[in-house]
Amino acid sequence: MNLTSEEKQIVAGVKYLPAVSLILSFEPAIGLRAEAQYKLKIAFGNIKKQLQESYSENIWAPVLAKLEKAIASIDYDSVKKSVAIYVSPVISKTFYLDIEVDDKVTIDESFEIRDLIYAKQEPLKYLIFLVTGRNAKLFMADNGQLIRVMLSVPDTQDAYENDIAERVTNFSDPAKRKEHLQDKYLRSIDNALSQVLVQYKLPVFLVGVDRLLGHYKSISANAKSIIDTIHGNYEEATIAELQEVVKPYAAALKQQRNARLMEEIEKAMNANKLDMGVSLVWKTAHDKQGRLLIVEKNFVYPADKAAEGEHIYPHDETTESAFFIKDAVDDIIEQVLEHGGDVVFVDEGMLEEYGRIALIRYY
Repeated sequence: MNLTSEEKQIVAGVKYLPAVSLILSFEPAIGLRAEAQYKLKIAFGNIKKQLQESYSENIWAPVLAKLEKAIASIDYDSVKKSVAIYVSPVISKTFYLDIEVDDKVTIDESFEIRDLIYAKQEPLKYLIFLVTGRNAKLFMADNGQLIRVMLSVPDTQDAYENDIAERVTNFSDPAKRKEHLQDKYLRSIDNALSQVLVQYKLPVFLVGVDRLLGHYKSISANAKSIIDTIHGNYEEATIAELQEVVKPYAAALKQQRNARLMEEIEKAMNANKLDMGVSLVWKTAHDKQGRLLIVEKNFVYPADKAAEGEHIYPHDETTESAFFIKDAVDDIIEQVLEHGGDVVFVDEGMLEEYGRIALIRYY
């Protein structure tokens, strides 16, 4: 996961109080911009109240001014599904995220970085190559949406008729003429797919009728990229219908990715390079040994830190601790990223036997 220099500043969680994280989900389409602005206004008011209650004016005023400026500078044409604003006495950063988030406001000594890392995590991406006897369509699946990818060659078989007509004497047999025409069309679109795969090294779902796909696969130079074939006549299918057709195959692809991750965890365990559970992972992360952190989404762990600072314990709500940590998981994430490690979020329940969090060490 490659972080930009701006994102690294946020991950570092510069310890200047107060650090304000404002994360809101909205899609500012026509008619919804006013609603987004209203949500921001309400959030700003709540933050102002909390800052005024907790800090003196000489501390909260500069932070609030930065927040107000950041909100006023939002580019509504750039917002995807959510916006994250981070301000402190020394930092003011705004990120437009292509993920759905729960609205949240955090005022603490460091930033709420979880959603920023969610956005950087590589989503499940793949290509759908719909091949019919008349045309070919290529789609890229990204964050649950299908985006049409235009091919660099004519994508209809009819476009190759003229070339055949110039050499009609070589094809007195109509069946051979049709076969040559189809072969030329399939080879051409396969070359176009090759060009796309140079730029996007993604798995391909091949969709179409049995006979045509069999011919295509026999001549394709991209057979290794085709991970599954979906048979059926979907020439007139809408994007929504195509998404439904591919959904079970995409789910299987995700399961394969999760299985590879679990294999990596098991391999690390066998090599004695795996720590699991918040307490042990927290210590290892602070010892700068974390190479890869795997954690369940939405896993939050309030904790109390030991006076000597070497260990943490589940937070005891019946007592007041001078060493209270609002969320030890976020603290672990910051430590791992700050010292060159990586973070992967997985679905809830995947790491149940590992205490919902596991860390693969460098050594």
